[in-house]
Amino acid sequence: MVEQRFLNLSPETRDRYTNQLLDIFHNKTNAAISVTDIVKGLEIARGSFYKYFKDIDDVSDYLLKQAIVQIHQDIQKHLDQTGDIFQGTQAYLQAVAALDPESKTYKQLRLIGLRRRLHAPHGHLAMQSALSQTVQKLGAQANWAFDTKDYQVFQGLLGDWVMNAVDKLVSQSWPLPAVLDELSHLHFWLTQSVYARQDSQTQEGGRR
Repeated sequence: MVEQRFLNLSPETRDRYTNQLLDIFHNKTNAAISVTDIVKGLEIARGSFYKYFKDIDDVSDYLLKQAIVQIHQDIQKHLDQTGDIFQGTQAYLQAVAALDPESKTYKQLRLIGLRRRLHAPHGHLAMQSALSQTVQKLGAQANWAFDTKDYQVFQGLLGDWVMNAVDKLVSQSWPLPAVLDELSHLHFWLTQSVYARQDSQTQEGGRR
């Protein structure tokens, strides 16, 4: 966790430092970044770094948390606007594909994608969180006979796929049509799985 002195900075200074840190971290691993890189980028004294942060990992965790909040808000906005989990996902991916590579959101997605590939599940968990309420709401509307575990598996599969799709768009230069084609196949597969699961539970209930 960042030191209180950093949080006590004026909003303008804190935001400026955060954006400068994102410029440094969004396309490099923690191991490739030094304290010298940071103090030069922020134009602060070396001693000030340790007044604000414990170490490099502390900075990375702070930036990841900021990025997670942004992802959650963005995906939830598209899900709420469409009222459909797959249409909302498509709208979100279209918005991602249209991002300026120099934008803060684009760099946040690069940051999460890089650290996710290094086994940090932050983006996956953020996406599951954003999808959670919408999945359950849509499931209730469709009368899905799901229990808690079913919802967790469904959210996990979809959340993981969405983060993979985002990474393909921002880090692997996939064309948007190819990613949306995958979404179409995923939509079909998950929908059929939901109906199969529902039929299975109905049959089990009838045998009792």
